[in-house]
Amino acid sequence: MKSVNFAIQLNHTREEELLEFQMSLREIGYDPLYYGLIPFSDEVTGTEDFDKFDVVVPYGTVKLIRLWQKGLLPKSAQVFYHEPSFDQFNYARLIPKELLLNGDVQYTTLGQIKDWQMATDVFIKPTRDLKAFAGVIVSKGQTPGEEIFSRPQDSSLSDSEVVLIAPLREIVKEFRNFVVDGKVIDSSIYKIGPKVTYERPSTEEFDQIHRFFDIVKSHYEPHDVYVVDFALLADGQWVVIEYNCLNCAGMYSVDRRKIFNAIAHFVSQ
Repeated sequence: MKSVNFAIQLNHTREEELLEFQMSLREIGYDPLYYGLIPFSDEVTGTEDFDKFDVVVPYGTVKLIRLWQKGLLPKSAQVFYHEPSFDQFNYARLIPKELLLNGDVQYTTLGQIKDWQMATDVFIKPTRDLKAFAGVIVSKGQTPGEEIFSRPQDSSLSDSEVVLIAPLREIVKEFRNFVVDGKVIDSSIYKIGPKVTYERPSTEEFDQIHRFFDIVKSHYEPHDVYVVDFALLADGQWVVIEYNCLNCAGMYSVDRRKIFNAIAHFVSQ
């Protein structure tokens, strides 16, 4: 079996979250590594011990993915990502649109629409999982540029960024689900209506999550290890919000020990 450890990005993690990671990993027998990403550069610090292990699973910001794509992380670093597979522009062709929150959409580029005045309220977000900007609601009469550029956005954002434009839908709850080797390991509520709320799903909700996951999985999975967000709509329908790279996904109220144990077992084989 392969030797495995986990690494936590220090310069993005709140102290209380860092403690949760440390305690969870130590409870299941791991002494995690720590590394840093230097702002406004491609420099990575603290990775000297990565190659003492066959596999190191790093956890951090989306910048982690970009540096991994550039080959700037040690060879032992395991990032569960393949950019085309996490891009809705690609996977929307494989999943029935009624199973997607944003199934009825228009695809375009930011440059094409940033100065449009919207005729109705719409939702706009990048199709990729690299979070060039956070999804925004653009109200009737406003332009996407007014909303997007008034908020923090990634330095890589350009007019060529592919975006989706979708009608608004009434969401009751949003759930984050951690998947390893084709199974939902654990889930967390992270939003109830418009309010950010980190809670454990009820037993009934867990059952519904697993049933809906089996339906979605029969159509598509982006990777062996990933995060998928589901929404429960006002009409009772379950839909996929988006897929995310697990290495950069907020864990909210999931049982981290379950997630780390499942990942370690999977990558050690």
